[in-house]
Amino acid sequence: MNPLWTYLYNQQRRAGPRPLLCYSPSTSLYFGTGGLVSSCCYNRTPLGRYPDQSIRDIWTGRARQTLCRRISDGDLGGGCNGCGSQIETGNFGAVVAQHFDRWSCHPDHPTSFSFELHNACNLECIMCNGDLSSRIRRYREGRAPLPQTYGAEFVDELDDFIPHLEGTTFYGGEPFLMRIYYPIWERLIARNPDCEITVQTNAAILPDRARALLERGNFHIGLSLDTVRRDSYLSIRRGADFGAVIENARWLAEYSRHHGRPFGISACIMTVNWQDLDDLMRFADDLNAVLYFNTVWEPEHLSLAHAAPDLILQVINHYGFLAARRSLTGPHGQTAAVTSANLAGYIALLGTWYQAALTRNAKAEAAG
Repeated sequence: MNPLWTYLYNQQRRAGPRPLLCYSPSTSLYFGTGGLVSSCCYNRTPLGRYPDQSIRDIWTGRARQTLCRRISDGDLGGGCNGCGSQIETGNFGAVVAQHFDRWSCHPDHPTSFSFELHNACNLECIMCNGDLSSRIRRYREGRAPLPQTYGAEFVDELDDFIPHLEGTTFYGGEPFLMRIYYPIWERLIARNPDCEITVQTNAAILPDRARALLERGNFHIGLSLDTVRRDSYLSIRRGADFGAVIENARWLAEYSRHHGRPFGISACIMTVNWQDLDDLMRFADDLNAVLYFNTVWEPEHLSLAHAAPDLILQVINHYGFLAARRSLTGPHGQTAAVTSANLAGYIALLGTWYQAALTRNAKAEAAG
């Protein structure tokens, strides 16, 4: 890592400067579909595979220890390139590594778990695929259903670790559709009620069973929402009821406010919805939500990273205007300030994509 970017990243880390760039392998395990176990959702280099190996064997295994050593040497090459590239482009708000700064390091047990146990989902989002959505897998790709790797034995095996956990994260598909998540949430609430339970939801459904659990547990909500313009939303997140999504989003925001917990919105900014950001930012501010910017790499026709330089420059100019107006007229407050910082980081990332697009064009012209 470039020492300058490491320094700049450390200066804005929400937990303050830290000796290591990332604490994920020192604190956490991520359980992915098919039994893949890694250190986090961004690093898909396997540390092991369940049920071929037990959770304990994976935690004490050589692969995790090797990754810890690489991180301690400042080397993000062990599958951590995603965060490394975000740091080196100044898009600090999108650096997933910051999430793990809060958890304690203990050599004998992890203090954080992340779960992406299946692809059960009620939507067919245009930027998604069948590995993450059961509907896409069935209807768009025509593939067989994803096998159920995790069962009751896995939930039982978690019992030894639950008392030590400080935070957990549940991804989809859509988490509130995942039947296996409910017994895990019940055990977390019963055996470790202070543990943070973060759920990343599309808010297209909010079952009564989920609402009841939310009132009992220490749930922190992240909402996946790319636009609040109805036609644009329905063209992206196919299969959703826009009115229900907005109603559920407001319920979840009020739930978070009532319990004094943060609320975040993660947006996929693409070639088809980048002009919608003005309304989305106002919606996030209205709900006192931090807005995060997800990077979309594929499919390429939706990815700004692969767009023509003229389009990227248009987005940069528009977002620069939004950032300038925001700095002059508000809103103000800690949540809004984080959103503004995230926007500035995303503009910096767009700048690197613009330079890369110019380079691509120059090479194509030279070759042709």
